[in-house]
Amino acid sequence: MAIQQMGDKAEYIKISGNGPNALDFHIAFYIGQLAARDPSAYFHIISKDSGFDPLIQHLKGKQILCARTSIIAEVPVVKAALTKSPKE
Repeated sequence: MAIQQMGDKAEYIKISGNGPNALDFHIAFYIGQLAARDPSAYFHIISKDSGFDPLIQHLKGKQILCARTSIIAEVPVVKAALTKSPKE
C-alpha cells in the first residue's frame, strides 16, 4: 500500500527466474542500471536480509547512495507520503 501511494515515483518490476539469490542479483542489476542513468539517485532496499549490506557498502564506495531498511514505512520519503492525504 505504501509504495502505491508514491504513484509514478515507484515501480513494481516482475523478475524472471527463481533461486536463492535471483532477487538479489536483479536488485543489484537494476540499481546499477538506474545509477548509471541518474548518479544523484538514492536507492532504498527494503529487506530484512543483511546479505545486501556488502552490496550497499560497495555502492557507497562508488558514491552511489543506497540504504537498506526492513520496513518500507521507515524510508523518509514514504514516511512523508503516509502523513499526507492522497490529494497532497
